[in-house]
Amino acid sequence: MEKKNMCGKTYTDKDWQSGKSLSGCTMYILENGLMCNVSFKVGPAQKIIRAHKLILATRSSVFYTMFEGSIPETDNIVISDVNEDTFNLFLRWMYTDQMKVSSKNVKEMLYISEKYMFYSGREACEQFLEQSLTSSNAIINLQTSVEFHLLDLQCASLTYIHQHPSKCLDNEQGIDIDNECMKLIVEAEAFNWTETQICKFAMKWANKKCQLSHEDPSGENTRRILGSLLYSIRFPLVDKQYFTNEITSVGLLNNAEIISVYQSFFGKENKYFSTRERLKIIYEI
Repeated sequence: MEKKNMCGKTYTDKDWQSGKSLSGCTMYILENGLMCNVSFKVGPAQKIIRAHKLILATRSSVFYTMFEGSIPETDNIVISDVNEDTFNLFLRWMYTDQMKVSSKNVKEMLYISEKYMFYSGREACEQFLEQSLTSSNAIINLQTSVEFHLLDLQCASLTYIHQHPSKCLDNEQGIDIDNECMKLIVEAEAFNWTETQICKFAMKWANKKCQLSHEDPSGENTRRILGSLLYSIRFPLVDKQYFTNEITSVGLLNNAEIISVYQSFFGKENKYFSTRERLKIIYEI
């Protein structure tokens, strides 16, 4: 006997299992709305998406608690923080273990995998990010690693950025990073940039923050935005002419700090800023 599913597709209910793998069968019942016993209202439009409690609970401890906990949720469960496409792709992952991660969906899929403790989904996203680490996305990967506490990806992203700083940081993406990423980048002991380049980058980053908050990029405001990061810049190693023309004249440093830097130029120990040269990273081309 032929039937039509909720999408208008025709199927024969007596033989649909024939020739299908387990994942093929589970995907079939999902796509055709067979025996569904839970519904979700997903995204801004609250789109109704139906699924199966048993499958969700076997893949996710969050769903298991949701359905079998002391106060179980029954139906019309609202999920407003992900869109319909993301949730449908997530269900496909859970029903079939077929991971289709791309640069367009990786952040959303990582978020929903974390939310519902779907560990194979998280691992697939991490692997994709680590394998796609290039100058075009190293900054994005670093920010993602910080947001989702992915320490291996964070280490790999930072290493790549410090190896190829001009490719990664000399663009709008570079100066759009948040404070935590900026701290990780600038505090590094190994960096394939001169201290002058690092200083210029920090100034551009702080000036961009001033623009975003509609503040004058004065030395005082730049210093406030940099905060403790100011002391990660090794001013005694900055080009003397650049320091004189661009730093001393804007009010970024106080008089005592400026004097200490000039004294460092002549070998005196500096009590404000490090005078240790950063290491250069050797890498294969």
